[in-house]
Amino acid sequence: MTPYLHHHLLSAYEHAGEKEKLDRHLRAYWGEMLRKGMNVFPEVFVPENERLTPYGTDPRINSACHGWSCAPAYFLRKM
Repeated sequence: MTPYLHHHLLSAYEHAGEKEKLDRHLRAYWGEMLRKGMNVFPEVFVPENERLTPYGTDPRINSACHGWSCAPAYFLRKM
């Protein structure tokens, strides 16, 4: 699942009133990016496979800093 789809999961948690689950998931998923030393949020992030790409076999095609991955900026403002 891409960070873009994780945004929709967080949105569903918010809609269901599950703010604690939203916070835990945000910290776990995007926190893992930070723990791995990233200072931007990539288009594709699967903690178990950092070379995963939806574009065939070349992960260099993935965007290293992608707007679709900015869910923390949206949800942290609302918390």
